[in-house]
Amino acid sequence: MKTEPFELEYGVLHQGVLHYQGEVRLNNLQDEIDLDQGEGFRKVDLMACAIVRLGDIPKEVLSGGFLAAEVEPDDYTRIAEAQDRLKKKRKALRTSSVASAPSA
Repeated sequence: MKTEPFELEYGVLHQGVLHYQGEVRLNNLQDEIDLDQGEGFRKVDLMACAIVRLGDIPKEVLSGGFLAAEVEPDDYTRIAEAQDRLKKKRKALRTSSVASAPSA
């Protein structure tokens, strides 16, 4: 699984500690399926699924509700930008593999 690091400007407070650094992955179909079975803020819930690490906060705490309540909007944008960088890297892999594929 490829991940992309991010750093928050304002941080997320959890148990008295501010957390600033994390990693995000691309969402997958399983994330969508899991969300179809639950309630919540779809975009924020998808982002919560994609966050691999945010400081020392346990993964089970990183729900959409937690992010909606604790993440400052500019920091949410930073996480989304990390996901966008990862998407560009994934596309570049496809482009380079097509260019290097032997012709038939």
